[in-house]
Amino acid sequence: MANTTKAQEKKYYYESGKLEMIGNTINGKSEGEWKVYYESGKIKKIFSYTDGLFSSIYEEYYESGNIDIKGKYKEGKQIDKWKFYYDNTQLKKIGKFKDGEVTGEWKAYYESGKIKNKKHFSKGIQTGEWTNYYENGQIEAVYHFKDDKQDGEIILYREDGTTKKHGFWEKGIQTGLWKYYHENTELKTTGNFKDGKQVGEWKFYYNNAQLEQTGSFIEGKATGEWKKYFENGKIMSLINYLSGEYNGTYTEYYKNGNLKTKGIYSAGKQNGIGEYYYENGQLEMIGTYKDHQATGKWKMYNNKGKLTSILDYLDGEKNGNCKIFYKNGKVKESGKMLKGKETGEWKYFYDNGQLKETGKLEGGEKIGEWKYYFDNGQFEKSKDYSEKNETTENKIYYKNGQLKEHKYYLDGKETGEWKFYYEDGKLQQIQNYLNG
Repeated sequence: MANTTKAQEKKYYYESGKLEMIGNTINGKSEGEWKVYYESGKIKKIFSYTDGLFSSIYEEYYESGNIDIKGKYKEGKQIDKWKFYYDNTQLKKIGKFKDGEVTGEWKAYYESGKIKNKKHFSKGIQTGEWTNYYENGQIEAVYHFKDDKQDGEIILYREDGTTKKHGFWEKGIQTGLWKYYHENTELKTTGNFKDGKQVGEWKFYYNNAQLEQTGSFIEGKATGEWKKYFENGKIMSLINYLSGEYNGTYTEYYKNGNLKTKGIYSAGKQNGIGEYYYENGQLEMIGTYKDHQATGKWKMYNNKGKLTSILDYLDGEKNGNCKIFYKNGKVKESGKMLKGKETGEWKYFYDNGQLKETGKLEGGEKIGEWKYYFDNGQFEKSKDYSEKNETTENKIYYKNGQLKEHKYYLDGKETGEWKFYYEDGKLQQIQNYLNG
């Protein structure tokens, strides 16, 4: 049988009709040189195939015409030296491949030409010393790798040369003593790792060397009592942990030493009595939590010690009786809440104790008849609210009790006979409306 070879030129186009790629195939496999173009017509890539596999020189270009990548393939695998460039022709990265795997030393550069990092590989695996540099030439970090994992001492530096952190790795896992530093070189944090998890006592410092916080870890989770301090050395908080969650007493203080917050936690949720205080030592709020939700009766006070409100809670929402007080101790508002909204009969008072208004609410909206009073106790007016809060009848009185206005509405529009009176009770005016 005769040997039949089928060669074919392949062309691919952009939607605009411009040529995107051109090359040849032999018996269905890519062969020889192929070219890829930008839509502008400028060359983007040049590469070659042998029997369907990348081979020989491989090049990529920026649309400016400058070289982007230059390397070599053999039997579909990257080999020998590869170079990568910035659009300004400055070398970006250089290194070698062997049988498709990175090998030996690789170097990367900033666009300015300054060295950025040096890395080492063996058969595609990270190995040996790796060094990162700031653009000013200062070393940023020196890493050590063994079998593709970080191993040994690590020091990270800031651009000014001061140490940022220092520690150790073992087979890719953090281990031993680690130290972290403030920008002014003062110690910031210190503690130990074991198997990649924080263990034992850890200490945290302000940049003036004053202790900020101290506590312990077991297998990476906070445990026992943790203490936090203000910069003046006074205690800020005492918090107890178990397996990384709040557990036990929780106490916070103001900078002047006065108590700020006091509570009890269990498995990360607040339970029992919670107390909150003003900086002057006066109680601000006290109530009970259940599974981290406010529940039962809560009392709130102003910073003078005067009661401002008494609220009932259920599952973290206002639910039940509600009383709000004026500074003089007189009731300001009184009613019930349901799922955080006013419901049922509510009463609002003046600060002299006289009733101001009263009526029913549903979902926080006024419904039915509401009555309004002057601060001397004299009835002022009544309103009948529809579902849309539209008044159907409106009576308004003077403070001396005399009727001032009598109005009617129908679907929100003026209707019927409206009467207006002087303060002495004499008729002042009559107006008639028909649907507005």
